[in-house]
Amino acid sequence: MLDELIASDFVYHTDTQQIQGLEVMKQVIEEEINGFPDLHVAIEDVIAEGYKVCIRLKETGTHTGKFRGLAPTGKKINYTAITIWRIVNSKVVEGWGVYDMLDFYKQLGVIEYKGTKDFLTKLSNYFDLHFINSKKWGQREISPGWAGFKSQRPPARFFIAKNETATILTIDG
Repeated sequence: MLDELIASDFVYHTDTQQIQGLEVMKQVIEEEINGFPDLHVAIEDVIAEGYKVCIRLKETGTHTGKFRGLAPTGKKINYTAITIWRIVNSKVVEGWGVYDMLDFYKQLGVIEYKGTKDFLTKLSNYFDLHFINSKKWGQREISPGWAGFKSQRPPARFFIAKNETATILTIDG
């Protein structure tokens, strides 16, 4: 069925990998099905314009098989993904996917995540960051609940976070 929908030279982009070719995509899908045999994908929104289709979907399943080198955990997953598909001559030729992998691995118990403060502490240790104690971020006031870090290695990277959302600003030079 995938042969009818996806071009043989299909390319799929995510923030962590690029999949090239229909056969490789089939292997990725097979690995996901093997890792989560009860996988259920529900399409929640479809938006189409011109030659592109954007889909918001919800995936649920139980990790009972090996997935990306991870032994079965028996844990259930429930997460949302956003995909965009470019279609040419009635076949998908390119796709982009955005997945919340932090939440995904948290649900599997692979990582422990206790919120922004814990996340920023681990981030600061990893990137050799120093917490900015000042209530001012440049000329901008930082409200309560916000945190800021500055990298000590060039290029300068500033991390600003509130609750569970982080923004990274990189300044070269």
